[in-house]
Amino acid sequence: MKRWKRDQKVLETELTALKSFFEARFGEIKSELKRLVEIYTGTSPAPSPVEPGVPEPVAAPEPVAQVSPKPIAKPRAKAKKRAAPRARPAPSADSLSVALQAHPKGTELALAGKLRDQLLRSLVPLYLARELAGVEVNSGAISAFWKAQGVSFAGPNAAKALRAHPEHITKKGKGWTIAPSGVAYVEAALNKREAA
Repeated sequence: MKRWKRDQKVLETELTALKSFFEARFGEIKSELKRLVEIYTGTSPAPSPVEPGVPEPVAAPEPVAQVSPKPIAKPRAKAKKRAAPRARPAPSADSLSVALQAHPKGTELALAGKLRDQLLRSLVPLYLARELAGVEVNSGAISAFWKAQGVSFAGPNAAKALRAHPEHITKKGKGWTIAPSGVAYVEAALNKREAA
């Protein structure tokens, strides 16, 4: 126990000596830095005499002229072969909308788009397009048609509904036309709506 107390006293005296050494050295470094800052910023009229063994302060370097860097050229990507542009379907949302307005049951057909029956929503533009000569309607045209009517109906949903019920459509080129059973489905939905 005595040894521990003796070692503790030795450590305390060494710690005190180190502490005073660092405080003194820190004070010297702090005053030297303060003097150098005053010299470089010009707040001191004349530099204080330099102690022997301490190097003389160096003058501030001249500012280097700013040169705008050249833009680095980005490596060009290899040219890819582009596929031939795809032909867009003939009917646009406008031509289908015109056919809707000209149809005697146009308002009922437009209201059918508000129903939650995705097959009916998909078949209504095909039903209208059958009166337009040589028309192919795809899922994008169906989606655009309903968007023009203020109904949100995504093209993939139309494609999925028509794929699930192939008996109501006929594939034609890159689009679809309505089959007689599809016409009967749309007319049955309109008659049910009128009766209600």
